Amino acid sequence: TDADDFCAGGPASVENLYINAIGVAPVDLSCITEITGYLEIENSITLSIDLSNAASIGDELNIHNNDSLESIDLSALTSVGNYVEISSNSDLITVDFSALITVDEFFSVNSNSNLESLTMTAFSDLGSQFNFNSNSSLETIDMPALVEVGTQFYVQSNSSLESIILSSLIEAGEGFDVDGNHSLDEISMPLLEEVGSTFKIQWNESLTTIDTPALSNISGQLYLYHNDDLETVDLSSLTNIGSSMTIRENYALDLLDLGALVEIDGSLEFDNNDDISTLDLPALLDIGGSMNINGNDSMTLLSAPLLASLGSTLTIRDNSDLTDVDLPS
Repeated sequence: TDADDFCAGGPASVENLYINAIGVAPVDLSCITEITGYLEIENSITLSIDLSNAASIGDELNIHNNDSLESIDLSALTSVGNYVEISSNSDLITVDFSALITVDEFFSVNSNSNLESLTMTAFSDLGSQFNFNSNSSLETIDMPALVEVGTQFYVQSNSSLESIILSSLIEAGEGFDVDGNHSLDEISMPLLEEVGSTFKIQWNESLTTIDTPALSNISGQLYLYHNDDLETVDLSSLTNIGSSMTIRENYALDLLDLGALVEIDGSLEFDNNDDISTLDLPALLDIGGSMNINGNDSMTLLSAPLLASLGSTLTIRDNSDLTDVDLPS
């Protein structure tokens, strides 16, 4: 084959590599040690591609529209000089990125209906955005070495996704958005300290736990909406929200730790969280907009004893069990 002929000369560095395999036989390009330009894999019907000795890609990596491709071995790859895009590969099951450390721009994984795993155990730094969208067989996003995301971390409509575990993540530069992952049970980011814009978790009906005990600053909005089974949210270190705080229609929520929260630059909206008995904000001093506490059927205590400044209106209504309100007069 062309690949066999190419590799007959031994280890090789190439500039750009375009793979469009028209046969089902595996493609073995393990002789390639470096790609100084781009790698594109498109419209291939081969079942597997072996690039297991390619240590770096100087420009983009684009894997798209491969109907039969099941696996790609990039297990020696440590860096990509531009972006990674993996999209619309209907039979793709696994991609081995186990040595990958850095991607200079964005990393996008979209519409790969059989993708079960991305091995990314060494990955630590992303220059721009992560995007995981509509990968219906993906069960886990686990990147234990990831420390920083340059802009946004975005996870949407991955119907089998059960857990997001980012055990070393410290900062998301422009936002964190998890939306419409119907099997998602757990979000764990125990070292996360800073979100540079919006922190949004919505429409994840099976989500039970958000574990972010070190998160101290959200520069934009905190938005927790319609996570029907959400029970526990640990925001125990959060001191500042740079926009509004909206926590609505999380019907099973019963443990919310906001004990360190001092300032909300926008409004506070806490509505229709049916199971929570207490909204306790012992350190809260300032709310830049309005404060709305509505329709929380089991709430018995609302407490913000140090609140010194409220920028707009206070509304408390339709909290049928509320008997104790501790707010400054």
